[in-house]
Amino acid sequence: MNLGFSKYFFDLVRWIWAMFQENHEVINAIILFFTLIAVIIYTRETYLLRKKSEEQLELEKQKNEPNVIAFFDSGNSIRKILLILSNEGRTIANEVKAEIKPKLLFNEVNFEQYFYKNAIFNQGITIAPNSKYVIYVCLIDAELRNMFDEEKLQTEYAIKLQYKNSNGVPQLRTYEQSIAQFFYRLDHEGRTPIEKQLGDINTTLNGITSAINGNKESDV
Repeated sequence: MNLGFSKYFFDLVRWIWAMFQENHEVINAIILFFTLIAVIIYTRETYLLRKKSEEQLELEKQKNEPNVIAFFDSGNSIRKILLILSNEGRTIANEVKAEIKPKLLFNEVNFEQYFYKNAIFNQGITIAPNSKYVIYVCLIDAELRNMFDEEKLQTEYAIKLQYKNSNGVPQLRTYEQSIAQFFYRLDHEGRTPIEKQLGDINTTLNGITSAINGNKESDV
Protein backbone atom coordinates (compact mmCIF):
# COMPACT_ATOMS: atom_id res chain seq x y z
CA MET A 1 0.00 0.00 0.00
CA ASN A 2 2.88 2.31 0.73
CA LEU A 3 4.41 1.51 -2.66
CA GLY A 4 1.09 2.35 -4.35
CA PHE A 5 0.90 5.67 -2.53
CA SER A 6 4.50 6.52 -3.40
CA LYS A 7 3.85 5.75 -7.06
CA TYR A 8 0.71 7.94 -6.98
CA PHE A 9 2.62 10.77 -5.33
CA PHE A 10 5.49 10.71 -7.84
CA ASP A 11 3.00 10.50 -10.73
CA LEU A 12 1.28 13.61 -9.34
CA VAL A 13 4.58 15.43 -9.06
CA ARG A 14 5.50 14.53 -12.64
CA TRP A 15 2.07 15.66 -13.85
CA ILE A 16 2.41 19.01 -12.09
CA TRP A 17 5.91 19.47 -13.45
CA ALA A 18 4.78 18.59 -16.99
CA MET A 19 1.84 21.02 -16.71
CA PHE A 20 4.19 23.72 -15.45
CA GLN A 21 6.53 23.16 -18.41
CA GLU A 22 3.65 23.28 -20.86
CA ASN A 23 1.94 26.31 -19.26
CA HIS A 24 4.77 28.09 -17.52
CA GLU A 25 3.86 31.47 -19.01
CA VAL A 26 0.30 31.30 -17.68
CA ILE A 27 1.48 30.09 -14.27
CA ASN A 28 4.12 32.83 -14.11
CA ALA A 29 1.44 35.36 -14.96
CA ILE A 30 -0.80 34.06 -12.15
CA ILE A 31 2.11 34.15 -9.70
CA LEU A 32 2.97 37.68 -10.75
CA PHE A 33 -0.69 38.72 -10.40
CA PHE A 34 -0.96 37.45 -6.83
CA THR A 35 2.45 38.94 -6.04
CA LEU A 36 1.17 42.31 -7.29
CA ILE A 37 -1.92 42.00 -5.10
CA ALA A 38 0.27 41.19 -2.07
CA VAL A 39 2.49 44.21 -2.81
CA ILE A 40 -0.58 46.50 -3.11
CA ILE A 41 -2.03 45.22 0.17
CA TYR A 42 1.34 45.60 1.92
CA THR A 43 1.79 49.13 0.53
CA ARG A 44 -1.72 50.15 1.63
CA GLU A 45 -1.29 48.74 5.15
CA THR A 46 2.09 50.45 5.45
CA TYR A 47 0.58 53.76 4.34
CA LEU A 48 -2.32 53.47 6.80
CA LEU A 49 0.06 52.59 9.62
CA ARG A 50 2.32 55.53 8.81
CA LYS A 51 -0.69 57.87 8.54
CA LYS A 52 -1.99 56.69 11.92
CA SER A 53 1.43 57.21 13.48
CA GLU A 54 1.62 60.73 12.02
CA GLU A 55 -1.87 61.53 13.36
CA GLN A 56 -0.91 60.27 16.81
CA LEU A 57 2.26 62.37 16.72
CA GLU A 58 0.24 65.41 15.65
CA LEU A 59 -2.27 64.85 18.45
CA GLU A 60 0.54 64.49 20.96
CA LYS A 61 2.13 67.66 19.60
CA GLN A 62 -1.17 69.54 19.92
CA LYS A 63 -1.53 68.36 23.51
CA ASN A 64 1.88 69.85 24.28
CA GLU A 65 0.99 73.15 22.61
CA PRO A 66 -0.65 76.10 24.40
CA ASN A 67 -4.39 76.26 23.74
CA VAL A 68 -5.97 79.54 24.83
CA ILE A 69 -9.76 79.84 24.75
CA ALA A 70 -11.90 82.91 25.52
CA PHE A 71 -15.41 83.13 26.91
CA PHE A 72 -17.70 85.27 29.05
CA ASP A 73 -18.59 84.06 32.54
CA SER A 74 -20.23 85.37 35.71
CA GLY A 75 -17.69 84.00 38.19
CA ASN A 76 -19.12 83.71 41.69
CA SER A 77 -21.61 86.56 41.22
CA ILE A 78 -24.80 86.29 39.20
CA ARG A 79 -24.69 90.02 38.35
CA LYS A 80 -21.14 90.18 37.00
CA ILE A 81 -19.89 89.65 33.49
CA LEU A 82 -16.26 88.54 33.25
CA LEU A 83 -14.01 87.85 30.31
CA ILE A 84 -12.05 84.63 30.86
CA LEU A 85 -8.93 83.64 28.93
CA SER A 86 -7.97 80.07 29.81
CA ASN A 87 -4.89 78.18 28.66
CA GLU A 88 -6.06 74.57 28.31
CA GLY A 89 -2.72 73.41 26.88
CA ARG A 90 0.36 71.93 28.54
CA THR A 91 2.83 74.73 27.77
CA ILE A 92 3.03 78.48 28.28
CA ALA A 93 1.20 80.82 25.91
CA ASN A 94 3.32 83.90 25.23
CA GLU A 95 2.31 87.38 24.05
CA VAL A 96 -1.39 86.64 24.39
CA LYS A 97 -3.43 89.48 22.90
CA ALA A 98 -7.17 89.89 22.44
CA GLU A 99 -9.41 91.97 20.22
CA ILE A 100 -13.18 92.19 20.68
CA LYS A 101 -15.50 93.06 17.79
CA PRO A 102 -17.70 94.99 17.95
CA LYS A 103 -16.13 97.01 20.73
CA LEU A 104 -17.51 96.43 24.22
CA LEU A 105 -19.16 99.63 25.43
CA PHE A 106 -20.97 99.91 28.75
CA ASN A 107 -22.18 102.81 30.89
CA GLU A 108 -19.99 102.18 33.91
CA VAL A 109 -17.78 105.12 34.89
CA ASN A 110 -14.36 105.04 33.24
CA PHE A 111 -15.15 101.70 31.55
CA GLU A 112 -13.11 102.37 28.43
CA GLN A 113 -10.23 103.81 30.45
CA TYR A 114 -9.68 100.81 32.71
CA PHE A 115 -10.92 98.02 30.43
CA TYR A 116 -9.03 98.73 27.23
CA LYS A 117 -5.87 99.72 29.07
CA ASN A 118 -5.51 96.12 30.19
CA ALA A 119 -2.30 94.49 28.94
CA ILE A 120 -4.32 91.83 27.10
CA PHE A 121 -5.41 94.50 24.60
CA ASN A 122 -1.99 96.12 24.29
CA GLN A 123 1.46 94.56 24.78
CA GLY A 124 0.07 91.12 25.61
CA ILE A 125 0.45 88.78 28.58
CA THR A 126 1.77 85.32 29.39
CA ILE A 127 -0.63 82.60 30.53
CA ALA A 128 0.76 79.48 32.19
CA PRO A 129 -0.66 76.05 31.32
CA ASN A 130 -3.95 75.16 33.04
CA SER A 131 -4.29 78.78 34.18
CA LYS A 132 -6.91 81.50 33.67
CA TYR A 133 -6.70 85.25 33.17
CA VAL A 134 -9.85 87.02 34.37
CA ILE A 135 -10.97 90.51 33.35
CA TYR A 136 -13.94 92.28 34.95
CA VAL A 137 -16.30 93.56 32.27
CA CYS A 138 -19.33 95.06 34.01
CA LEU A 139 -22.06 94.70 36.62
CA ILE A 140 -25.60 94.00 35.44
CA ASP A 141 -27.81 96.69 36.94
CA ALA A 142 -31.39 97.73 36.24
CA GLU A 143 -30.30 100.22 33.55
CA LEU A 144 -28.31 97.60 31.66
CA ARG A 145 -31.19 95.14 31.99
CA ASN A 146 -33.60 97.69 30.52
CA MET A 147 -31.23 98.24 27.59
CA PHE A 148 -31.23 94.48 27.02
CA ASP A 149 -35.04 94.28 27.20
CA GLU A 150 -35.36 97.17 24.74
CA GLU A 151 -32.85 95.44 22.41
CA LYS A 152 -30.50 98.41 22.62
CA LEU A 153 -27.61 96.34 23.97
CA GLN A 154 -25.09 94.57 21.75
CA THR A 155 -24.88 90.97 22.98
CA GLU A 156 -22.97 89.05 20.27
CA TYR A 157 -19.19 89.43 20.05
CA ALA A 158 -16.22 87.90 18.27
CA ILE A 159 -13.14 87.51 20.47
CA LYS A 160 -9.97 87.25 18.40
CA LEU A 161 -6.93 85.82 20.16
CA GLN A 162 -3.31 85.88 19.09
CA TYR A 163 -0.48 84.19 20.98
CA LYS A 164 2.80 82.34 20.48
CA ASN A 165 4.03 78.93 21.56
CA SER A 166 7.43 78.20 23.12
CA ASN A 167 9.03 78.21 19.65
CA GLY A 168 7.61 81.63 18.81
CA VAL A 169 5.12 80.26 16.28
CA PRO A 170 2.01 82.48 16.21
CA GLN A 171 -1.42 80.97 16.83
CA LEU A 172 -4.72 82.62 15.88
CA ARG A 173 -8.14 81.79 17.32
CA THR A 174 -11.58 83.40 17.06
CA TYR A 175 -14.46 82.66 19.45
CA GLU A 176 -18.05 83.76 18.91
CA GLN A 177 -19.50 84.60 22.33
CA SER A 178 -22.75 86.03 23.68
CA ILE A 179 -23.62 87.84 26.92
CA ALA A 180 -27.39 87.42 26.49
CA GLN A 181 -27.59 84.41 28.82
CA PHE A 182 -26.54 86.52 31.82
CA PHE A 183 -29.63 88.72 31.57
CA TYR A 184 -32.16 85.90 31.70
CA ARG A 185 -31.15 85.24 35.30
CA LEU A 186 -32.41 88.62 36.51
CA ASP A 187 -35.78 90.39 36.47
CA HIS A 188 -36.37 93.94 35.22
CA GLU A 189 -35.15 95.44 38.48
CA GLY A 190 -31.89 93.51 38.36
CA ARG A 191 -32.95 90.93 40.93
CA THR A 192 -32.49 87.18 40.85
CA PRO A 193 -35.63 84.97 40.96
CA ILE A 194 -34.90 84.08 44.61
CA GLU A 195 -34.45 87.74 45.54
CA LYS A 196 -37.71 88.55 43.78
CA GLN A 197 -39.55 85.83 45.70
CA LEU A 198 -38.06 87.02 48.99
CA GLY A 199 -39.05 90.58 48.11
CA ASP A 200 -42.62 89.51 47.33
CA ILE A 201 -42.79 87.59 50.61
CA ASN A 202 -41.45 90.61 52.50
CA THR A 203 -44.03 92.87 50.83
CA THR A 204 -46.80 90.44 51.76
CA LEU A 205 -45.61 90.25 55.36
CA ASN A 206 -45.42 94.04 55.57
CA GLY A 207 -48.98 94.23 54.25
CA ILE A 208 -50.18 91.72 56.85
CA THR A 209 -48.35 93.59 59.61
CA SER A 210 -49.85 96.91 58.48
CA ALA A 211 -53.33 95.36 58.38
CA ILE A 212 -52.94 93.94 61.90
CA ASN A 213 -51.65 97.25 63.23
CA GLY A 214 -54.51 99.03 61.50
CA ASN A 215 -57.07 96.74 63.12
CA LYS A 216 -55.50 97.29 66.54
CA GLU A 217 -55.65 101.08 66.12
CA SER A 218 -59.31 100.93 65.03
CA ASP A 219 -60.17 98.86 68.11
CA VAL A 220 -58.69 101.52 70.33
